[in-house]
Amino acid sequence: MKRADLGQRIFDEVGELLDRYQEYAHYLSVPHEWGERAIRGWLVYDLFHEILEWPVRSIVLGEQFDALFVDDNVKPKLYLETKKPERGLADLDAFKDRVHLYGTLRYAIITDGYAWARFEVIDEKPANQMVIDRKRPTTEWHAFFTPLHATGYLYTVR
Repeated sequence: MKRADLGQRIFDEVGELLDRYQEYAHYLSVPHEWGERAIRGWLVYDLFHEILEWPVRSIVLGEQFDALFVDDNVKPKLYLETKKPERGLADLDAFKDRVHLYGTLRYAIITDGYAWARFEVIDEKPANQMVIDRKRPTTEWHAFFTPLHATGYLYTVR
């Protein structure tokens, strides 16, 4: 994959995942069972694993931290918090309050698939917020996701 194509590829993939979500919602809408976990799984596998090249061994799914992406020394570098699509960036304060629990985090990302916020973590605090959504150009998607690519954190991916 050419780096210049990253923004377009991610934009297209997220669109496909959101379409899949809408399609499946007609069949799998059991209360409290459907939505957030499905989109999280698809984002982690289809986006972070397949496109951003995070190996499965470097992805840790949890409760308070929906998904952590760890380096070769098992130090968390990225934190992904997902919300049910169309919920927006709900519970943003609680999300930001958790960032200090891992002193090695470099970025914290929260999304419902439609809206995305990325924070650089500086001195264990979220800073330098960048926000994108489905209306933003793919150049902004490229800028948003480039620092999240596994090559910045894993020797084995370089």
